Formats: sequence, C-alpha cells, structure tokens
Amino acid sequence: MPGLSGLLKILSPVFPFALVGGALLGLLNGLREMKKYAAATIIQSVLMVVITVALIYYGFGVAGAVIGVVLASVGYCLFLIWTTKF
Repeated sequence: MPGLSGLLKILSPVFPFALVGGALLGLLNGLREMKKYAAATIIQSVLMVVITVALIYYGFGVAGAVIGVVLASVGYCLFLIWTTKF
C-alpha cells in the first residue's frame, strides 16, 4: 500500500519518545509514585484525544490522526521528564 509510506515517515519520530516515556513510567511504577504514574497516563490519553480530534476536525484526515499520536507521545514524554526530575 503506497499511501502508508508517508504515514510511517510521520510516525517515525514517536519511537525515541515512546522508549524514554516507557522507561520513565516504569521508574515511577518502581518507586511507587502512583499519583504521578496515573497523571502521566491520563495526560497521554487526553492529549491523544484532544490533538487527534482537533486535527481531524481541521481536515488533516488520517495524517492528522498519526500526527496526533506523535504529538501526544512527545507531550507525555516531556511531562514525564519534568515529573521525574529529582
């Protein structure tokens, strides 16, 4: 499917952020910081819904949904980095 190559290029920046976010989320779980853990999970979900719906509403279609996933992952990772500073 030739149309997927463009979407995969849009999705490719998400992987480093997902890796760092997953490690930091595991750190919060290991340290039993459950309020921060829950806040991070909620922030990721809310960001993904809000950004994706907004981009689809403004006519970006499937590419907007993929961009929404990427931006939500970046925001979630930045929140976790800010939260886990000692």
